[in-house]
Amino acid sequence: MNEVKKLKLIALLSLFGSSTSARLAEPASRPGPDRVAVAQRHLTELRRDLGVTAQEEEQWAAFSANVLAQIERVGAARQAAESVPWSDPARADRKRDTDSRRPQ
Repeated sequence: MNEVKKLKLIALLSLFGSSTSARLAEPASRPGPDRVAVAQRHLTELRRDLGVTAQEEEQWAAFSANVLAQIERVGAARQAAESVPWSDPARADRKRDTDSRRPQ
């Protein structure tokens, strides 16, 4: 396994692994900046635990930026979805489209 894949795997396990039940107990509608701050804290801890060297710094920076950008995209999508009233027919159409794309 190359180093980038190893970093991704460890980061994902760190972010979603052992303390998942504690994260599930948190409210789902927390604002985006809180999620970003939590991810930054986890990334900082993971970087320290991995002992990222100067040679790995460029890869780590790219990986961290990717993780944070994805969290921000998901937060923006969540906010956009929550802003549409449940009674809006377009919401039902989007749900039907999303459900049809999910594997059975």
